[in-house]
Amino acid sequence: MTPEYRRRWIAEKLPGLLRAFPVVVITGARQTGKTTLLQKDPLFQGWAYFSVDDPLTLELLQRSPQEVLGQSQRIILDEIQKWPQGLTHIKQIVDHNPDVRFVLSGSFHLLLSTKISETLAGRAVYLTLHPFALGEWEGFPPPSWFSQLWEGRFPEEGVLTSPDPLPFLFRGFLPRVLLLKDPELIATWWRSYVQTYLERDLRDLSKITHLADFHRVMRMLAHQVGSVLDESRIARDAGVSIPTTHRYLNLLEASLLFLRLPPYTRGGKRYRKRPKTYYLDPGLTAHLLGAHFPEDIPRIGKQGALFENLVLLHLQILASHLGGEIFFLREGGATEREVDFLFLWRGKWLLLEVKYASHISPGHVRNLMHYLERFPEPVIGGIVIYTGQAIRRLGPRLLALPWTALTGEIAGFKASSPLP
Repeated sequence: MTPEYRRRWIAEKLPGLLRAFPVVVITGARQTGKTTLLQKDPLFQGWAYFSVDDPLTLELLQRSPQEVLGQSQRIILDEIQKWPQGLTHIKQIVDHNPDVRFVLSGSFHLLLSTKISETLAGRAVYLTLHPFALGEWEGFPPPSWFSQLWEGRFPEEGVLTSPDPLPFLFRGFLPRVLLLKDPELIATWWRSYVQTYLERDLRDLSKITHLADFHRVMRMLAHQVGSVLDESRIARDAGVSIPTTHRYLNLLEASLLFLRLPPYTRGGKRYRKRPKTYYLDPGLTAHLLGAHFPEDIPRIGKQGALFENLVLLHLQILASHLGGEIFFLREGGATEREVDFLFLWRGKWLLLEVKYASHISPGHVRNLMHYLERFPEPVIGGIVIYTGQAIRRLGPRLLALPWTALTGEIAGFKASSPLP
């Protein structure tokens, strides 16, 4: 393993998946580290690597696909969305030789998965590479306490030193930007990231002629992060039509920069059914909101939404690692209630509230306490994620945790104990 390579949590799942499936597909937004994983992880030593993004490689593959792909039993095709017709050749190879293994990567979820689902049905398994979790970047394994919650074990009370999240809300968690220290360089990097997406990736996804309109929609969408999606308001504020706004949001979602978080709707008509909206990374959201330095974020007044974005990113990483699902809950009626995130795993639910606050007040846990008793499906407990330092029991099955507890097996975190 090269000294600069930080092994991804997702790499732990790959050996088992490669034994079970002839094709593993790894998707992820631009710059999440897919190519680094495929080129530098020890698992892929000796694999034949082809970057379809390279024009000469693409030309070779198009001219002699069977000859090129027949050189090895272990083949990586990076940026496969640039050679969609190659999926038919892959299907033919794996059908005739069950020992061959392919790893495909790409940055466009909808384009990639649609073609694969039609061509490689039953042959492929899918993974998403998110930005780094903070603990993952620092070399820690995933937080074991999180999965232990489903065994009825909650962390012990204590103190967990957590840094101020504000610099991370500004910086974000993509690998390149995590290496930067100077706020001006971080702001420049994010500006370049968005510009590259607008000028290059959109050209591959769709013929967008009005890039300025698209950029305005991106900025207006940032103001709705953490809120229920309102496409008509985005269209009005960006000065574009609602159908155009809808198309732009679909393209952002296809390129994995934007997420519509689904609502929980199983419990009846009283639950709201529109999704909440989040970007890939809080650093991208902060940039689109106009933050040029960390201290700009309090001036903009979006700390709470950005902190939610940070927590959701780490929950997504855990969901990918464990195989869980994430929802939110908003209940209408005389008293509207909301729970920021619901994590479903092994048929049971964990309820999570996110508070950009250093201390927890009774009002912060009111909704959690309500749904711990009234949620229509099995609930293991509730957690408040906040910016303070204390791990606190707030009641039966109810806990307050510093935000860094969610980001990895942080040194000094106490072992779990049986739930009282």
